[in-house]
Amino acid sequence: LGSGQLAFTGEWAIQRNPRIDLEAWAARVQAEWRFRDGRGAPRLLAGIQQFSGDDPRTAALERFDPLFYEGS
Repeated sequence: LGSGQLAFTGEWAIQRNPRIDLEAWAARVQAEWRFRDGRGAPRLLAGIQQFSGDDPRTAALERFDPLFYEGS
């Protein structure tokens, strides 16, 4: 494991649309361990994502729409 590389990435996204009273968010954190350099080298990924959800007690929309999030 001494020759590996450790990397962390993270992102935060906010969606707002005053026309429909929308304000939502999403966040992601990921850690990656590459066991060695080079093409086809094994790697281990671990991450967590969290998205805001809608509160039915309010008239506003708080749910995050992941349609175009993360390039999907």
